[in-house]
Amino acid sequence: VKGHSAFVDHTGHVIAHPNAEWMREIRDISDWPIVQAMLAGNTGVTSFYSPFMQGNMVAGYAAVPDVGWGVMVPQPEAEIAARVHSLMLSHLVWAIAGLLLAIVLAILLARWIIGPLDQLARAGRQLMHGGLQGNLPAVRSDAPQEVRELGTVMRALIAGLQGSRDEISKLNESLQKRVDEATRQLRDSNHKLEKLARRDSLTELANRRHFETSLAKALSRRSGDVNEVCIMLLDIDHFKQINDVYGHAAGDAVLNHIARVLEQGMRAQDLVARYGGDEFVAYMRCTHEVGMQRAREIRNAIDQYAVSWNSRNIHITVSIGLYYQDLQEGVDVNALLDNADNAMYKAKRQGRNRVVDISH
Repeated sequence: VKGHSAFVDHTGHVIAHPNAEWMREIRDISDWPIVQAMLAGNTGVTSFYSPFMQGNMVAGYAAVPDVGWGVMVPQPEAEIAARVHSLMLSHLVWAIAGLLLAIVLAILLARWIIGPLDQLARAGRQLMHGGLQGNLPAVRSDAPQEVRELGTVMRALIAGLQGSRDEISKLNESLQKRVDEATRQLRDSNHKLEKLARRDSLTELANRRHFETSLAKALSRRSGDVNEVCIMLLDIDHFKQINDVYGHAAGDAVLNHIARVLEQGMRAQDLVARYGGDEFVAYMRCTHEVGMQRAREIRNAIDQYAVSWNSRNIHITVSIGLYYQDLQEGVDVNALLDNADNAMYKAKRQGRNRVVDISH
């Protein structure tokens, strides 16, 4: 008996066949009429010429739902014809019954194979829609060996995909944490750099560049309810003598003391800065009278308090120049600062430790 079974995939290539060479090269038999019938989704019985058997064959065939595979069970036509002829007279009925039995067996065999494949297909669809959660069920033990091996391979493949998915998820989470940390560090570094660019490193006040930039911006966008500004320029009297007598560390302590006094005497909307060396500057949005009052209060606060250094008291005085400007008259930042500077030097010439105003 030369009957056998064969499987083809949805393109007509051999998946299982008794011809080992055909299986190794995955022979394309899509041009066979019986294969074309299976690929079209039909089930039935037909005859065809088999190059493998070199003869005409009678075969039962069926299409596997969903996956598009086909299975056929061919029998040599010569064997059937010989049996029919030998029993034609006396066993005609048995021949017909045998043929019918062969057809039924072929259909049952096809269903025996298709059942487990259909189970794998349904489970595969569920996994696909469920995001690869879970796994394929084991193929029953009485299924064909090829189908059981196919199930084993598919389960291993799905397990590998699930492992890769989990690994990628972990890598993405780790990468996101690193990106977040790097972003935070970069933000902190930028904040520190921005602060360093705006601050005097000793007194922690604004530096001259930031003061002049802020003053120019403030004047350019002045609000309608604020129409006047006072510039106050302060210089420590005899600061070089303090450095020479007590040392530069004592001079730094004096500068920090002046900075704190100025901070306490300013409002939140004012800006005070170290202008350079022993000079400090501030701008205040206030009237002429208020500006003079605050300048005098700052001079008095500095004059009445001595800085203690190595058990010695350092008495400090300052010379303050004040300049008031009505913003309605037009503003030039450099002119404001030059006038405040002239007022400060006038205070120096008049004997120091005083406030001089040269506003019109």
